[in-house]
Amino acid sequence: MRNDKVTIITDGGSESGIAIAKRLLEDGGRVVLNNAPGSPLAAAFPETTACVACDLTTYAGGDALADFARGRFGGADLLVCNDDHVTLSPLETISDEDFDRALKLNTKTAFTATRSVGALMARAGAGAILYISSIHDEKASGCAFAYSMAKSAVLMLMREAALEFGPQGVRVNLIELGAVSGDEDRFSPELSRLYDRMATMVPSDTPVGYGDLVDFVARYAEAPNLSLHGANIRMDGGFTLYYVGREA
Repeated sequence: MRNDKVTIITDGGSESGIAIAKRLLEDGGRVVLNNAPGSPLAAAFPETTACVACDLTTYAGGDALADFARGRFGGADLLVCNDDHVTLSPLETISDEDFDRALKLNTKTAFTATRSVGALMARAGAGAILYISSIHDEKASGCAFAYSMAKSAVLMLMREAALEFGPQGVRVNLIELGAVSGDEDRFSPELSRLYDRMATMVPSDTPVGYGDLVDFVARYAEAPNLSLHGANIRMDGGFTLYYVGREA
């Protein structure tokens, strides 16, 4: 199924952001890619894509992103809050700067985008917001507590946004992504053993990849009447079902 939806993707220069954008463009959609100021996107895109650098750690940045989408494409049909920045540190030793950074880059970015773009969609009476979050919004990592706190806040943001924007025609959901290849390096083995046996903790023996995420987002974008609202969907291959890995 092809669609001509306008999708805003935050952290658009990340691996996941670029993968989602490419798939939506292949399906006929139009995309606004937001990236951190001063960080150029790592890929070239056609005219149906607009790249912008709004600082979503501020209200002004969220407003600028919504204004940009309205000016370029007339509005937005889907907002994908894709920011995901891991800050590694035990609770006892994390600095003020690292703690604040974890909350700003994961939680406040999602909030400001939701506040501004969600209001834009609500005025139009239609749209959807999808948060790409982490299994660590509910499962402790053992090595990135500020990141887990930030993602837990995003989970509650999703629920609050679902209540506020749902009556105005805006669908809101969240993906708890986890056990993606590379997570064993992102979540420090020196601080936590959670990912030591990642391969043996996925019951299906098939690790989650960004392709799985991209497929879901594409289907989500194509189904404006999907009866899925206020839900957090765990996409981890069953990783969180195991607390101790089975024998390989």
